[in-house]
Amino acid sequence: MDAQETTVDINGMKAAVPHFESAHSQIHTQYQLMYEHAAQLPSVWSTDESGGQAEFTTALHGWLENCETVQNALKSVIEKLNATIGGYERAHASGAEASSQVKQSVGAPLPGF
Repeated sequence: MDAQETTVDINGMKAAVPHFESAHSQIHTQYQLMYEHAAQLPSVWSTDESGGQAEFTTALHGWLENCETVQNALKSVIEKLNATIGGYERAHASGAEASSQVKQSVGAPLPGF
């Protein structure tokens, strides 16, 4: 079996987190505003015999559901990215510690190395 190599840029992942958090925050704010408007709409919209109100309300609730799906997906990306960063940092720290221990146990370098 061929060995697989993975290259990871932990700093790049760390730099991406605030962008995902910002997007999540902005979408959450817009969701809250639209949710409030949707709640107020029935009290200010007069009866509509052509069915426009019902169609609009259905579309608005569909938008809210889709927006919530995006919010949840972004939250999941943020959580998984943070967990991945932590995993790579722990692996890197463990590897560096093991390397240091081997270096200390070997003592003086071998001739020619």
